[in-house]
Amino acid sequence: MRFSQEIACPVKGETIAPGQVKTYRDIFPMSGESWERLRLVLHNTVTIGTGDVAIPLGGFQMLKGINLRTSRNEHPVSIPGMGLYYLNLFDKKIKPFYDVIAKANGEYLAAIDIPFVFNFMSYADDLLLQTKRYSHLELELALGTIADLYGTPGTASVVPTFDIILSRSKNPFLEEKKEAKKFEATAFIRKLAPFNPVTQPYILIESAQDLALFGFIAVAHSGATAGVSFSGTPADILDSLTFKDPLLTYIQSAPLSHFKAERQKYMGNSGAVLTGIYLHLFSEDGSILSAYGTYGVNATKEIRLEMGSIIGAPANPQVDVILFGMRALR
Repeated sequence: MRFSQEIACPVKGETIAPGQVKTYRDIFPMSGESWERLRLVLHNTVTIGTGDVAIPLGGFQMLKGINLRTSRNEHPVSIPGMGLYYLNLFDKKIKPFYDVIAKANGEYLAAIDIPFVFNFMSYADDLLLQTKRYSHLELELALGTIADLYGTPGTASVVPTFDIILSRSKNPFLEEKKEAKKFEATAFIRKLAPFNPVTQPYILIESAQDLALFGFIAVAHSGATAGVSFSGTPADILDSLTFKDPLLTYIQSAPLSHFKAERQKYMGNSGAVLTGIYLHLFSEDGSILSAYGTYGVNATKEIRLEMGSIIGAPANPQVDVILFGMRALR
């Protein structure tokens, strides 16, 4: 049993300079609340000057890094804003709220959620972030620059401000006949380093005794800037994907047509452009018991996400991979 949902706003309208890394540590109460999500709202106030070539999703591109750490040395979230954009598309089946960046003075908003529970789960309470375990939580935000909003910045300038909104519920102070908790885990959200699928045709997935994956989202691009996450233009450049470990092949050369069907199933009603998205859900039945365990029999194991052949001859291809799952509590 939990009390009703509450909305708290520990940060409102705080200015963060472009290119700055800001860390929040003491703004969140650690008094037994259960967290469902943490919403970040970025307000970019632009003076356009000679700026040109507006980047429509630039508000999310401005969020270069989002990291959440706990006092128990857990690191449940490490992802940029665009990674959360794609994860929110999957989880909520609608586009996150944002103002399309335009070549004009104005304030442009981008709102993105860090989910601690996922909507596909049959029993969402399994992964609520229980703050009673911690002495503090640390949220680190890294901002980009005006170049994330305009391809030709010129004399354009931006003043970013942040709101941080917390969706939580208070645990009952007295619990009678408390049912034993089945799972002691928290959400795991991670963006892997971008890579060129021509020179690096696979990426290794972390293998750890405490880690299980619900799924992954790979986003392929052409015309990317090497090493810059989610740069370039999303493109269907991979003809297939394979996911395997030494014992089993869980995805065996699944073709692009399969991933087109999957992204339509999970994201088709969002109204977003879905080109370049390769999505797989291990826990399709909604049970966390169906998650893919990354640990082998008494040992770590090599887990590969392999890229198939490249379609056409795209310039500077690149792939970004988002992992989401759960990690056992320490």
